[in-house]
Amino acid sequence: MEKLKDAINLFNQGKVREAEKAFLRLAKEDPQNFQPYFYLAIISKAKRDLQKAFEFANKSVSLNPKFVDGYNFLGGISYESGDIDKAVTYFEKALSLNPNYLPAWNNLGLCYKAKRNFEQAKFCFEKVVSLDSNYADAWNNLGTLLKGIGKKKEALNCFKKALEKNPQFLEAKLNLGLSFCEEGKVEEGIKLLQECYKAHPRNPKVLHSLASVLIERKRFDEAEKLLRQALSIAPNFIDARKNLVRLLYLKGCMKEVLEEMKVVFTLKGVNKSVDYFSLGNTFAALGKKDEAFDCYIKALELAPDYIPVYRQISLIHRFKQGDKLCNKFFDLEKRLNRTTRVDFKIEGYFALYKFYEDLGDYKKAFSYLKQGCDLKRTLFNFSIEVIERNTEKVMKIFTEKVVELSKGYGCPSKVPVFILGMPRSGTTLVEQILASHPDVHGGGELLFFINDCVKGLRIGNLVFENPQNGKFLDAPYGFFEVGWRYLQKIRPLNYEALRITDKTPTNFFLLGVIALSLPEAKIIHVKRNAMDTCFSCYRTLFVDDHEWSYNLEELGRFYLLYERIMEHWRKLFNGCFLEVQYEDLVDNFEKEAKRIIKYCELEWHPDCAKFWKTKRSVATASMMQVRQPIYKTSIGRWKKYEKFLEPLIKILEPIL
Repeated sequence: MEKLKDAINLFNQGKVREAEKAFLRLAKEDPQNFQPYFYLAIISKAKRDLQKAFEFANKSVSLNPKFVDGYNFLGGISYESGDIDKAVTYFEKALSLNPNYLPAWNNLGLCYKAKRNFEQAKFCFEKVVSLDSNYADAWNNLGTLLKGIGKKKEALNCFKKALEKNPQFLEAKLNLGLSFCEEGKVEEGIKLLQECYKAHPRNPKVLHSLASVLIERKRFDEAEKLLRQALSIAPNFIDARKNLVRLLYLKGCMKEVLEEMKVVFTLKGVNKSVDYFSLGNTFAALGKKDEAFDCYIKALELAPDYIPVYRQISLIHRFKQGDKLCNKFFDLEKRLNRTTRVDFKIEGYFALYKFYEDLGDYKKAFSYLKQGCDLKRTLFNFSIEVIERNTEKVMKIFTEKVVELSKGYGCPSKVPVFILGMPRSGTTLVEQILASHPDVHGGGELLFFINDCVKGLRIGNLVFENPQNGKFLDAPYGFFEVGWRYLQKIRPLNYEALRITDKTPTNFFLLGVIALSLPEAKIIHVKRNAMDTCFSCYRTLFVDDHEWSYNLEELGRFYLLYERIMEHWRKLFNGCFLEVQYEDLVDNFEKEAKRIIKYCELEWHPDCAKFWKTKRSVATASMMQVRQPIYKTSIGRWKKYEKFLEPLIKILEPIL
């Protein structure tokens, strides 16, 4: 017994080589003692000799069949080796010996998560925290699981719990920082991630997490530096490699994207179905429809239950009766009944909507569309009344007197071009026309103005989000700072371009602030038929939230708000922005396109007439449409569903 204690002391002191020799001697001297074998298993695992670790641990449980730690260890080795079913068997064996053994419950949850049995995984993690609310690792695992199935707010609370129980828990801190950013608390999230970076500047996970957020903020150069640093430390870090692919794609470096994807496919542990799906999305954003389709089909063959693939196929493929894909989509209806993932169900409902629309069964198509929208709406804690009150407040504050007194205080620059209006109104098309001009950089949906630049701006008793430093920007002098902040954000996107577009549709709420803070900027308002616009919003599963778009009544009320505030801006800023009617652009393309280019004080360029050939990535919901010449099939599409849209029609009746 003394010799065993001495060997354990050596191990605990970090003298691993001496401890290993001591345990080997003990195993020879007392071959029926299970403990030396278990410590030898731990040492072998640390040396990454998983086979030897498994053999030693197996020996320990054969000598002591009631050794719970041994079965848990064997489960861990099996999990790391990729044999999830065997891991489940060992963890369940440990729990049969001790039903309250928390590490086994936690590890069993990880196994079920890997098997995509999310309900069972959730049960396991919740079991752990019900038995011990201080088990930080289980809180973090539960948060990761909830985030993966789309329950972001519940996940954020779990990460908070994990950090509350263990303030030094790095992984939970990273997860919380990322969740803050996803929930719109960007400054708070970045601050937390930068704290992690300061404390762990060479940790690949930290570098990757911070880079992920910077990519969303379009700080591409900083993000690329961090990702390449992470990969120099851990070349096989799959998530970092994939994020680098995404970054290069967003920067338009398509040759590098494809080269990096080749590397991704060689990495151990890569999920080829998911990666073919991601590669397909890359090709789709580039307008390479055939290549995208081939990737999606490969992904589907590898993982028929990976439901997001079906929706992506539906976006780029037109189905016909007898289509070889029809049977797969009929089977999708059965797969939806089996999956427990809410996000997969939503994706599947939207895929089936498009499928049945193509086949001409509009009743069934709308049934699936409504199921998808209704389910998506349950994920939001959203109130249209709040938006209505805030809009009223903005219109009351922005009066003729305020506008007159505030003119001349903004930051003069002709670089920014704001393209705004309702989502799905044609803003992407207008941006693509402009971005085809050699002097224009297409920025996409930048979100800088909404998220960063107006913080602290105070006009009377109206404050556009409280500043973190407590320093307010009082109008009219604050308008210059708002404009200056924006220019500092967009200029690094392209230092050579004469114009840089920002196609964030809902900037229409801030048109007054934009006009006063950047008085020489160009503002283009894109309009489209109300019913076509609203139905197009309803039938679109947006990447970002757009919470108002998944309920017909809320959608109608939001559209009326948009109409009211745009009429308000017309009265206050008459002639300060260009209005483009989508239907006119479709009917008389070149005339309207030239009007847009002229308004931006640019010379007409023939490439603008061939906008669909422009080699830039487009990742919005309109990515495939802008890869085609002008077409009219989207005009009046809502009429096929008129009898199902009565709640929307009733609300919009005053303006129809």
